[in-house]
Amino acid sequence: MVDKYLDLEPAPEYAVFHVRLGLCIADLAAGPAAEQVTRTTVRIAHEAGDAYAAHDVLSHTACRSRTTSDTTRALTDATRRAGLHRGTMPPDLRHDLMESVKTSETSIAAAIAATPG
Repeated sequence: MVDKYLDLEPAPEYAVFHVRLGLCIADLAAGPAAEQVTRTTVRIAHEAGDAYAAHDVLSHTACRSRTTSDTTRALTDATRRAGLHRGTMPPDLRHDLMESVKTSETSIAAAIAATPG
């Protein structure tokens, strides 16, 4: 199981899947194999820059203990930039989002009205 995971070619669009798979395997493995899986999982999250992958690695004790301070900082920055764990959306972003929703609503209503039949 460990060898199969380590042989995978992680694609950026599947970073969260690869990280979560790695976390499961790390929890089931023992000794040097578990360490190798956690190091690989941390590397995948770091290289992907995906906030959810970063969050999962930072939340996993074994992975977090194997990150360098630079990697921890990069993963933490990724989660912050994505707004994870902020509790609520900042008012200015919420305003921008709601304005986009209103614009979309107007465009969709106009398209429906212009559709014959």
